[in-house]
Amino acid sequence: MAYSAIVEQWVEYGIGMAVFILRIVARAKIVGFKGFNGDDYFVPLAMLFYTLQLVSHQIMHDNGLIIIIKPDTYYNDFDDAQRLQAQLGGKANILSWISYTSLIWTLKGCMVFLYYRLTAGLNARKFVHITAGVILASYIGLVLLILLNCRPLSKNWTSPYGTEYCVNNIPHFAVIGPINVVTDIMLLCIPLPLIVRAKLPLRRKLIISVLLGGGFFLIIAVILNNLFSLMYKFDALYGTFNGDFVQFGIENPSFVLSWGTRETFVAVLVVNAPCIKPLISSSVWLKVRNKTLTKVSKHSVHSVRAKAVTPNAPPGMALEEIERRDDSISIMSEYRRDPSFNSKRAMLSPSPSHDDRRSISFLPAYDTHKGT
Repeated sequence: MAYSAIVEQWVEYGIGMAVFILRIVARAKIVGFKGFNGDDYFVPLAMLFYTLQLVSHQIMHDNGLIIIIKPDTYYNDFDDAQRLQAQLGGKANILSWISYTSLIWTLKGCMVFLYYRLTAGLNARKFVHITAGVILASYIGLVLLILLNCRPLSKNWTSPYGTEYCVNNIPHFAVIGPINVVTDIMLLCIPLPLIVRAKLPLRRKLIISVLLGGGFFLIIAVILNNLFSLMYKFDALYGTFNGDFVQFGIENPSFVLSWGTRETFVAVLVVNAPCIKPLISSSVWLKVRNKTLTKVSKHSVHSVRAKAVTPNAPPGMALEEIERRDDSISIMSEYRRDPSFNSKRAMLSPSPSHDDRRSISFLPAYDTHKGT
């Protein structure tokens, strides 16, 4: 069976949707539906954009890529039916750009929410706010770029003079690609320094780095997507590669679109991996807590045993302690009445029955003194 780019895209889409569903199941098991946070509510939105991206690619595959149609061909050689078909492909191209950008930036939003939870009480929380602002502002700007690059919007699929410039979308690649990489780097700058400083076994650090530092793979995918797409488009406009790239695209229209799908596929895997991990491992060090968000005072980072107060906790159950465990660092938001503690402290201890109240924390590890 010959290779088909469109088949590859649908296979990746199927795997990606399965990953989304697995994430929802994992989160429901750990925190319950009532414990869902912002990133969990972003997931259905991401699934919608992912579907729209593949539908638009299928339409372009079936109707052809308008970027390879010259104005003379469009008006002199095409009949009305062929022009309508080309216009449908052009409209699908706009939908593809909007859905692609919306999907990628929605996934970035998921990571922002995750890092917001993981940096409770840490100075890194400030950078999370800055990153969130940059991501939101860049998304608004990029959507405006896609819609306003050629005016009126219909030039993207009907104008004999706008077709080559507008539909090739070179400005989109020139702007969206670099901003995509910059925001990915900003997201990477949140967890990696904390992982490096944490006193964890090297194996644990490597696993956490892969899960939360998957942005490295995503950056590579972004670069490859932009590189191959621009090679095709420059060949279509200027014959940069003697038409070989364009000819390959004519024979297999989905080739131009496949790299965008590969990028979004990698993004789906990278963003959902940290939330799926608890479903296949009961390790305390990778549990995510949502139901009780603990505010840790700044000085707790520098103390051997720090206490964090949760304002909404019942009287006598508001204290929790942070301790260095043999193989993990975690803040356990487990409030447990225990008459043996006169101070009514809720000690840190893993409890399988309280999975929904566990969380990752990147607080530096310190040895605890058992004398207190």
